[in-house]
Amino acid sequence: MFLRHLCCTICVVMMASVPCVAAPRQNTGAILSAIQHFLAATHGSPRGTIDLEFNPADLRLSLPDCMELQPFIPPGAPAWGNTVVGVRCAGKSNWTVMIPLNLGLTGIYLAAARQIDAGQTFTRSDFAIKEGNIAELPTDTMHEASQLIGKIASTAIDNGQILRDSMARVANSDKSDNPGKSDIVRRVSVSNRSAIAQN
Repeated sequence: MFLRHLCCTICVVMMASVPCVAAPRQNTGAILSAIQHFLAATHGSPRGTIDLEFNPADLRLSLPDCMELQPFIPPGAPAWGNTVVGVRCAGKSNWTVMIPLNLGLTGIYLAAARQIDAGQTFTRSDFAIKEGNIAELPTDTMHEASQLIGKIASTAIDNGQILRDSMARVANSDKSDNPGKSDIVRRVSVSNRSAIAQN
């Protein structure tokens, strides 16, 4: 009995003397960095700067260390605004996490600085340069003065309204500026063909 107890005691002491080495855990800063690089490549634009907002609590993860992180956009997730980005480990650990975040694109755009009448020629005093989340704006929003100055307002525009390509046209681009020109060309062409046929 004593010998059995002594053997058990020796076993316990030996087990306790073995150092406990914890498996390395994934650095959450590396996950965030991978997401930022991924979004810069997929959502980057010369018109603005990507804004990324997230809850730090969502990155308090305890995952096995991974040498190859692969961020991705899950099917059906919105491209901008409140969305989610997934990160999977392509290494031996084989885990996947989803990080909720708010994604925006801060840049400049043009807005009317006063009431503008249809047919008015745009000048520099007619618009103001604004800054905001341009990812939320219509795709044909104007961002540069060169897109607008010298063009004609195709519709009445309210003060403060976001300026879009559809609200302006190039001067003298309207067909009504050259009445009857197409008809004259058509008649001349028909007349020439008739003369050739008679010869």
